[in-house]
Amino acid sequence: MNPVDEYVNEKITELKKMQYEELVYGKVINLYVEGHITYDIALETVGDKDILDRLIASRTEKEAIIQKSLKKNSMKTIQQVLQELPTKEIKRVFFHRYPFNLMEVKEQDNITIREYKKKCTHRFLSFLNTLRKLEVKRNPGETGILYLRKNAEDYYDSDGYLELVYAEELLRAKEFEEVSSYAYEFSAWEEAVGFFVADNKLTQDNLIDVAVQFLYEVSFLGYVKKDVDKKRAEFYQSLEESDKQMKKSSARPYTYDEFHTAMRDELGLPTEEIYPEEQELRSEIIGAQSAYAEYCRKVELERIRQQLTQDRKEEA
Repeated sequence: MNPVDEYVNEKITELKKMQYEELVYGKVINLYVEGHITYDIALETVGDKDILDRLIASRTEKEAIIQKSLKKNSMKTIQQVLQELPTKEIKRVFFHRYPFNLMEVKEQDNITIREYKKKCTHRFLSFLNTLRKLEVKRNPGETGILYLRKNAEDYYDSDGYLELVYAEELLRAKEFEEVSSYAYEFSAWEEAVGFFVADNKLTQDNLIDVAVQFLYEVSFLGYVKKDVDKKRAEFYQSLEESDKQMKKSSARPYTYDEFHTAMRDELGLPTEEIYPEEQELRSEIIGAQSAYAEYCRKVELERIRQQLTQDRKEEA
């Protein structure tokens, strides 16, 4: 190997090592700051006390800046949005998007469709009223932000798809791919109503969509708080038990195709015919939709981040 190639390879190796260490150290600091591991475990992983202390100090300083930004946050919470939007409009759009399930009427004796609709409407309005009046409880370091992003496919006749991100993670990330979107069907209602609603144009132009999609997600376990709290606790308990069983089991999980085939067999459905070039074309469609969604997501997240950092600049 000539000296030039040797030098280039050496620099590439150093760069890869630096990138690996940065990735590992970053994850270790996250776990330590969030209270998931002790200082001793973090030190054992990093291997150098001075480096570890410097990383913790840098992270602590950055977190202080983030929290300062969020204190100046001018966004409204979803609870405020629900309080300000007309009840009649929320109800109209909600039941247009998610119609009454008339199959449930069969399971109830001595009730007409009209009575059933009236019952569902009363249940929904009571649920909405509960969310409007709940006391917000926000976990430290978890500032949720709801925003709409454009979608390649129509989503229940909506102009956007509602997603939840956390501001701390958004401000901390170097690349938007590092920012996760979170489900909140199983979040406590007291926490969920405290999520902020982005001031982005798409989101603000479609607040009724934001409200309706939010209500649909948080009603996943039901409409009565006491019952929902009980179901949520049971769900997390069953999840823990399932995890324990999975760790004991040597069986591998189903792939999507295997699961799809097994379900069709169980339901007695005929084998699905796949045309010669269908899979390739379908993959192209899915790839294009994913690329479009990811592009739209980045645009919206950049606007949210700009707003949060702008609030900090204005305060300074």
